[in-house]
Amino acid sequence: MEEPIYISKDTQMMYETKNPNKILYGLKICLWIIFLLIIVFSFIFKENIFKSMSWTTSALFFATLIGVSIASGGTKEVPTPIEIQFFKDYFIVYNEKKYYTRSITRREFNKFYYKDVKKIEYRKPMKKLTVYGKGDFKWFDYKKDGSLPDKPTYDRQLDGMCFFYKSPENNVDYVKLFEEYSPIKVNVSDV
Repeated sequence: MEEPIYISKDTQMMYETKNPNKILYGLKICLWIIFLLIIVFSFIFKENIFKSMSWTTSALFFATLIGVSIASGGTKEVPTPIEIQFFKDYFIVYNEKKYYTRSITRREFNKFYYKDVKKIEYRKPMKKLTVYGKGDFKWFDYKKDGSLPDKPTYDRQLDGMCFFYKSPENNVDYVKLFEEYSPIKVNVSDV
């Protein structure tokens, strides 16, 4: 197996749910569906269904809807490890644990050959680095017990992109890193 020329170990900032309680999340979805159904049926029957409810029932419904939405919602930024491995002809962006939704967290291996990279863009205000081009994408979705499957959940070669957000705590200059260890020039954007 080929040894990497350079390995950059760092952290990136990912958004994760503040309260992963599935019961609260399910209750929030049900309450919002009821609320939307009341509005739709009010338009269909041309009568305000909220008026037919007592004021205490309406107030209790709205208080519950708002309270459950606040308690179950929201995201927080958490640092997660990321590794960029530079080789002679390609580089790999390795995410040990990347959070997507309440039920999907995955380990990712995104491999790009330098000749297949269309561009790499770094957006300063967002601190976001995006790689565009043809790559080998291997993703392993974590199971509920925290283990990984033997075979990748997603294993494809295609034109795609890979991105990550720079953590405010780190001092890695990704533009300099890519230009030093690869033949690729990074486009820096102030937008």
